[in-house]
Amino acid sequence: MFRWRLGFGAWQDRYNDGYIKMTGSNAQQISGTGYLPSLTVEKSGDTLTIANDITLLHDFHYNSGTIDWGSYKLIMGHNASTFNSPLLYGGGITIPKLEISINSANTLGAYETTTVTELTLTEGDLNHVSGQVFQVTGDVTVGASWGSSDTGNDGTLRFTGGSDQTVTYNTGATMSKAIINKDSATDVVSFTGTGAN
Repeated sequence: MFRWRLGFGAWQDRYNDGYIKMTGSNAQQISGTGYLPSLTVEKSGDTLTIANDITLLHDFHYNSGTIDWGSYKLIMGHNASTFNSPLLYGGGITIPKLEISINSANTLGAYETTTVTELTLTEGDLNHVSGQVFQVTGDVTVGASWGSSDTGNDGTLRFTGGSDQTVTYNTGATMSKAIINKDSATDVVSFTGTGAN
């Protein structure tokens, strides 16, 4: 059995619009610090292991295969307004930890069904894609720079699952739409923080 490892050091080419595709039937690992461009996961076997937090400048596409996220998170983020808004193609998987931290002028477009356990909305906005589902089963933290007054960015976040959830709002945060669709009528979604009043 062969094991392939992608280590990207401190690479930070913010203007690279290429992509990395993790494929094949061998075990693979991503480790290192810095930024990656777009990432596609399309494995026919074995497991892709995530060995640290991953920051993507552009898109994430999941097509097939097993991902072991460990305790690490996927960060959709950049700080250059010249980039196009990134896209997230979840393909029906669950991402344990996701942070969206893009320039405030841009939005994240979420396609297909994407489920997130723990969500951090740091900066940017969520764009609505008709017929798609972007849902969270755990806690959500909403940063002061999240959201905008642009009514065109009307992405909907669905709160679901069978446990209580807490949304922590910071002053200045804006979330356009939310749907609460819990498994039980006794499950609670509570809102707290300096911006929750």
